[in-house]
Amino acid sequence: MKKVFFALLLTALLWPLCLMAQMPVPAKAQDKPIVITNATIHVGDGNVLNNSSIRMEKGLITAISEIVNTDGATVIDASNQHVYPGFILMSSSMGLSEIDAVRASVDHTEVGQNNPNARALIAYNAESDIIPTTRNNGVLLSQITPRGYEGILGTSFVAQFDAWSWEDAIVRADEGLHITFPSSLRYSGDWTSGFTLVQNGQQGKQIQELEQLFTEAQKYTTVAPNPINLRFESMKGLFDGSKTLYVAASSAKDIVEAVTFAKRMGVKKTVLVGAQDAWRVATFLKENNLAVILEKAFSLPQRDDDDYDAPYKNAALLQKAGVRFSFAYSLDSEPHHARNLPFSVGMSVGYGLPYEAGIQALTLTAAQILGIDKKYGSLEIGKSATLFVSSGDALDMRSNQLSHAFIDGRTIDLQSKHTFLYERFKQKYNKK
Repeated sequence: MKKVFFALLLTALLWPLCLMAQMPVPAKAQDKPIVITNATIHVGDGNVLNNSSIRMEKGLITAISEIVNTDGATVIDASNQHVYPGFILMSSSMGLSEIDAVRASVDHTEVGQNNPNARALIAYNAESDIIPTTRNNGVLLSQITPRGYEGILGTSFVAQFDAWSWEDAIVRADEGLHITFPSSLRYSGDWTSGFTLVQNGQQGKQIQELEQLFTEAQKYTTVAPNPINLRFESMKGLFDGSKTLYVAASSAKDIVEAVTFAKRMGVKKTVLVGAQDAWRVATFLKENNLAVILEKAFSLPQRDDDDYDAPYKNAALLQKAGVRFSFAYSLDSEPHHARNLPFSVGMSVGYGLPYEAGIQALTLTAAQILGIDKKYGSLEIGKSATLFVSSGDALDMRSNQLSHAFIDGRTIDLQSKHTFLYERFKQKYNKK
């Protein structure tokens, strides 16, 4: 009898936690036209349509103008509200890491160095509790990327944030290979004495090892392999342009060396990741037609003698130089903070980046880098109805408040653990 009592007591205590842990059920496919009217529509390509409407049918945008046919449709009056394409989070470990302190819930890094065959796709947890909190700020798609400190980290894929499993989440599988380029500087010291930057005496050797691996992979594409080498198979797309090489490099010197390395190895498409010093070599990036994935603007300057606002204005300087860029949100416990991605871009807007250029970097430019711009990234007829409606400025944490969100036309449930806790404690503290 006592066992039954304690079992019931334990169930009663844990049931609220079980409810909190549940995430919204993925939405059903769109079965009825939806029209959003009287909205300010941010197209994603730099243009804005005032007091306009947009019609969605079977997951696609079928009309967008000042007057749209509403016959047979569910009508959403978005007066004084804004419509944006779904924001795209670049270079994220969302779904690969849940609770940093619980090792069993972290699966973003492969053991050992140089793992081009490691696929973020098959480790992705589509039911992560972090996803609903992130999409509540308009982030509806993401490039899911493996992590690591050096060498070849593995391949990324593009996911949409409304899925039962990784198979359902796929927008584009294995679209890019990620490497951390050997840095010319490294940190020396410890937490007690402090860290200082010193020259990395091993950089030349590390680059040589990486070059040997790429050379062997390139030769592998010219022969009929027997047996098949899975590592080299994962790298083949770099040499025919079907896969993008994402290179993490920070300083101006390392950026130039990384780009030169990729060209020397015959890589067709290269994108820089991080690139805090990108503004210093903006002309070089423009001449080589390179895109950049900028990390968060909420960070400290790279050097003691940099301007205090160097991270904030990096995007504005690249935009002025004509360099294409999008945004990531790299940080310790990055998935938990990635919901702040739009507000990080808002900081860049506050330091000189034109507003619509910021929106374009989060949408169309990101989609172009990922090779999904024929379907996603902007609000155009024939493209996916992946968008959201906000009662305020989506780049402003004080006013952004989503009223509706859609992924491929499906109406997204905007409940999350945060909204659950908000409603719960609002009832407690509203008691008189």
